Amino acid sequence: MKRGGFFIADEINLAETSVIASLTTALESKEGEEIFVPNNEDPIHIHKDYFFIGCQNDTTMYGRKKLPNSIMRKIVLLEYPFPKGESLRRVILNIANETQNHTITSKILKLVTNIKSNIKHRK
Repeated sequence: MKRGGFFIADEINLAETSVIASLTTALESKEGEEIFVPNNEDPIHIHKDYFFIGCQNDTTMYGRKKLPNSIMRKIVLLEYPFPKGESLRRVILNIANETQNHTITSKILKLVTNIKSNIKHRK
């Protein structure tokens, strides 16, 4: 925020209520304004090239909460489904091929297969 560029808030819907409330200010702020973020002693001056990105998981996952409407009205929400079956396998293989580590590839595929199997048995 101070120097421009991207601010990425990962797992935004796990944040404390006070932090989420401060995001409203961050989303509304204009170049040169100051915002106060909890646990940060000094105010943050907003740079003209600042861009906010928030990432979250589905609210059905443990500990996640729905973001307040005051924030939802100020954002563009992009939703995409979790990759399943062959799609997930292709994603893992593409990542592994980029790293050229085939040992990790087989271990990850085995882990994902076990996780999927465990999830099916719990339902």
